[in-house]
Amino acid sequence: MKEFLTSMIGSIFKILPLYDENNVGLQSHIDSVAIQLIGAMDTFQELKTNQKYISVINSINFLRKNEYTKRQCKREVLRCTNILEKMINE
Repeated sequence: MKEFLTSMIGSIFKILPLYDENNVGLQSHIDSVAIQLIGAMDTFQELKTNQKYISVINSINFLRKNEYTKRQCKREVLRCTNILEKMINE
């Protein structure tokens, strides 16, 4: 599970440069991240009840479905990556 969480940190962090570049693939990338995060709850059953992990999913789902500023994007991406790093080190 730690390897998966580590890979997700990179995938989530990639949202920032895609946003900065106004990249047309941003929404597709965020969708893919959400699919991986949600799917992992079947692979790693303990994630279903982990409030930190659910918080990450909630933030990514917000980025999927809402408009946001650069500041909001940066805040949520960094918050998500920090949460995942803490989960890895627990």
